[in-house]
Amino acid sequence: RDINGATILHRAAAGNCPSTLAILINEGQVDYEERNYKNRWVPLHEAAFYNSAACVQILLDCGAPLRPRTDQGKTPLELAEESKSDASINILRQYKTPPAKSSRLDWLHDQSNFDRLSAKQLMESSIDKPTNGMFIVRRSSANLNNYALTLFYDNDFFNFEIIHPNETTFYIDDGPFFDSLEHLVDHYCRIPDGLPTTLMCSVNRSKEIVLSRIQPFIASHMNNQTKGKSVMLNY
Repeated sequence: RDINGATILHRAAAGNCPSTLAILINEGQVDYEERNYKNRWVPLHEAAFYNSAACVQILLDCGAPLRPRTDQGKTPLELAEESKSDASINILRQYKTPPAKSSRLDWLHDQSNFDRLSAKQLMESSIDKPTNGMFIVRRSSANLNNYALTLFYDNDFFNFEIIHPNETTFYIDDGPFFDSLEHLVDHYCRIPDGLPTTLMCSVNRSKEIVLSRIQPFIASHMNNQTKGKSVMLNY
């Protein structure tokens, strides 16, 4: 990182170096959601703000979420609008997020009174011992408008609230905004992005273990160590 907290991927995105960006992601396996630890910008923020339109397109094509947020809650489109980056604005406004690959049938348990204890018991009963990355999604016990992710990792169960303020917004903590629960699950199957691990497999209502439909993005150990950590609460 440089003295401003940016990585080489941030610099490539800001400097409109699409070839370098593509090599770093596709061959170097550099995490496209790596955050600047000072302002929480990801490379897509940099590309949008500095009107690196080709880099904006590459990042989106590689699977980068359309609506990550800075420490001030700003999305790439909002930064592009501030800097009058017309080419980036056009790409971001016209971009259509591909259909999600995940299915609610694999992991959603939205029946009444299904709380974090129920989730723990279900996951423990589905196999001799839960494996790292096993998860389910359920209704939040604190707010029925929201959901909660129960995740097993390193012999413990973690619970993260999934905020759902409107029909097209779902997010965890300070993570990106997603259009649907399925898109959110796809993202965290691909990279941890603040969670203890990627989502590897789920348990459905029939107590069957279902492998993730998304292949994880293999980033270096060092990249994962520098990610921001989501706040784990009892939801």
